[in-house]
Amino acid sequence: MKLIKRLFALVCIFTTTILLAGCSFLKKDDNNTTKKPNKQDLTTARPTVSKEKPIVENGLFVLDRSYTFNYNNTSKVDGETINVTMSLRLAFDTKGNATLVDLSGKTDTKEYTYTIDTRLITCTNKDTNKVDYYYYYENVIVSADVFLMPGTLDGAAVSQLGTGTLAYCAFVVLKQGDVPAVLAKDKSNTNKYYTLRKNGTFSTSGNYVIADQLELFNTAVKGTYVTTMQVSKTSYPVVVCVQ
Repeated sequence: MKLIKRLFALVCIFTTTILLAGCSFLKKDDNNTTKKPNKQDLTTARPTVSKEKPIVENGLFVLDRSYTFNYNNTSKVDGETINVTMSLRLAFDTKGNATLVDLSGKTDTKEYTYTIDTRLITCTNKDTNKVDYYYYYENVIVSADVFLMPGTLDGAAVSQLGTGTLAYCAFVVLKQGDVPAVLAKDKSNTNKYYTLRKNGTFSTSGNYVIADQLELFNTAVKGTYVTTMQVSKTSYPVVVCVQ
């Protein structure tokens, strides 16, 4: 009987010790407060994605930008070989001013005001009020005239961007009174659109501009107007000159 009482006493002491130890383990320490694990501690947190600042706001560039045009073309006119070489830089500020500089120094600097409407830059000469247009594709702009000169963004290494299609460009020339039939798949149609590549170069062969590709066909008045040209269900700006 004495042995049983001693064993019962030892069991009670052991159980009490375990309970006290357990309470001590579960108790929060002021200096080392236990926490539930945070979800971010268990998985890699996604980095915060900051929204990039837009390039254009309210029709103007938000930072100064400049584009360089390098044009070299050899053609035959009346049996005579003519080579045209040009290097120009068109610089834009954030206040609506643009400056065109001939890098060869052969012509004077021209001053413009400018606005940007989606894919078209309109430059107005401050002295003559003559309007020049440029197709705008961020890293590449194209003079909307018979030369279709691509200009590439300075410092952007556009030449390394590959030959994927960036856009389709044309400059359409019509005569006053022309009817839509002049824009048909016929050799007499000299109006073509060309593939503009991401690296700032053009395809060497073009495709005929057909009248129904143009949103507006109007030859009633001489002058220049802007419309859109549809290629593969996508619309691109196009300048039409009526002579």
